[in-house]
Amino acid sequence: MIVILAFMPGVSHLLKMKALMQKSFWITEPTLERLGHYLVVYSGLVYLLVLYAVLAFISVIGLRKIKSVTRLKMIFRTHEDDNLESEISSGFRVYLLMLWFVVPILIPMVISILSTPMFVSRYAISATLAYYLLASKGFDRLRNKWAVFTIGAIILILSAVNLQGYYDNVYKHQWREVMIEIQNSAGYEDLIVIYPWHEHYSARYYKTRDDIKIIPMTEKFPSFENLGGRRVWVAMHAHPENRKLIREGLSSTYSFELEKHFVRLDLFRLKQK
Repeated sequence: MIVILAFMPGVSHLLKMKALMQKSFWITEPTLERLGHYLVVYSGLVYLLVLYAVLAFISVIGLRKIKSVTRLKMIFRTHEDDNLESEISSGFRVYLLMLWFVVPILIPMVISILSTPMFVSRYAISATLAYYLLASKGFDRLRNKWAVFTIGAIILILSAVNLQGYYDNVYKHQWREVMIEIQNSAGYEDLIVIYPWHEHYSARYYKTRDDIKIIPMTEKFPSFENLGGRRVWVAMHAHPENRKLIREGLSSTYSFELEKHFVRLDLFRLKQK
């Protein structure tokens, strides 16, 4: 209850953000498939997700039942009540971990389904610590030494494989490479349209030419007059639907001279007809 009351001032801020997101926002509605993908991201690999889920389940089924509401008073015990320590260590603490894991995921999911989409994996990353602790609790409950050695070895091996894949591959938006490509080929005073608009911060970070202007795109593609020989570069999040829309919407005004694909980004060079 104390935690809920402490969070109440943040509700007003949440309502203000919701009003700003009503018209257009880049987050799409959540699905069970996407939730499964997020859980894989939190675990590292599908095999680790299954293993951690089993260990977390072991920690949960080992809970001792709370027999009466009066036992809730143990939460407010003093440090002198050492005799109560063992009674809550395997019960209330695991319940707290369960809430810690479920609430940051469940509440954004419900809000995203009933109102404005707001659920993204990194926004629920606070739940991962409870997730790992639940799995650790289940691992601690194992009493067979061979099971402990085997599962521990599997976790270490799979984690090493996941780390190797993480450092051998590129997963982030390649804004550095996109801006290098533009600035090496762009003419004097060319324009760069960035979509979604908030990515203009990334583009500006890697921009070194002062003659090139970056224009964030919000709801509609900006209109330009008297471009002369200048080109319009469009850098946007890679998605088949985005490629289709930009071609259908701009083909009557611009000719597409160049199209390149980067990790999670698409780049177009347009010339006014």
